Amino acid sequence: MVRNSESITLEKGSSIGLLFNAQKIEACLEASRVSSFLSQRGYRLVVPSGQPGISGDAPVVEVDDLSFGSDLALVVVFGGDGTILSTARRLCGHGTPILGVNTGTVGFLAEIIPSEFCDVILRLESGQAIIDRRMMMEVAVLCPGKPDQRDEFVALNDAVINRESFARILDLDLCVDGMEVDSYHGDGVIVSTPTGSTGYSLSAGGPIVHPGIDVMTVTPICVHRLHARSMVVSSDQIIEVSFPRSALEARLTIDGQVYRTLEGCERITMTRSSMVTRLITFPEKNFYRVLHAKLSGEAGRTARI
Repeated sequence: MVRNSESITLEKGSSIGLLFNAQKIEACLEASRVSSFLSQRGYRLVVPSGQPGISGDAPVVEVDDLSFGSDLALVVVFGGDGTILSTARRLCGHGTPILGVNTGTVGFLAEIIPSEFCDVILRLESGQAIIDRRMMMEVAVLCPGKPDQRDEFVALNDAVINRESFARILDLDLCVDGMEVDSYHGDGVIVSTPTGSTGYSLSAGGPIVHPGIDVMTVTPICVHRLHARSMVVSSDQIIEVSFPRSALEARLTIDGQVYRTLEGCERITMTRSSMVTRLITFPEKNFYRVLHAKLSGEAGRTARI
């Protein structure tokens, strides 16, 4: 299903959240620069309590981490795609729109460059922006016979199940809606959203999926056989991965950022989440144009499209 985009108009005097990657000097500098611009235009600036301070004279309101994201018109995020991924998981319960300002490299998600920011705000005020709703994936770790032992995660990009030890091979079973589909003898498997299809999944030979299509892709990693193909699965279905024949521990990784060790008795399920990530973009920021620049090896130029 291809989703329709939402329109958005930024009202003056509303509250805007600010997040930035404190490990990147450029992100810190840009956050300080634009905070002055936003303050001068009458916006109320909000940061979470754990965020390092923003230099400059602009007044900033600090709120606790759990409250951050509520009652905000949008959140401006300075950094690369990794910063956007962590922000998406952080804000998905609030549904707050995210405006990514790319101070990283590729910029698939953080597609606005710093020099565009002031014009972007003016266009938001005049209703020229749109919200791109990105599917998220619900990931659960289950242990048979122990219903109370259930860990849940949400992912914007992907969930990766791979071997904990690099010297051994993992045996995995794949089921969809309770039906056995395949078994893999290799390094692991990547279950990706459309947004994540241009990440690790692409490097492992998975298909590129337009972000407006609600599907999940299953891509094996270095499987020890002559033919191992990716699968495209409806987002309404439940993908289950288990490794009952393996004596090894495995590892679950969410969006390349959140990790959990898995035991042999545990099963991992993945399906579409009820939550979405709402990314602010503009009609000219075309997915295929950005994709072409990235696949042409022009990552530095991609960030400027």
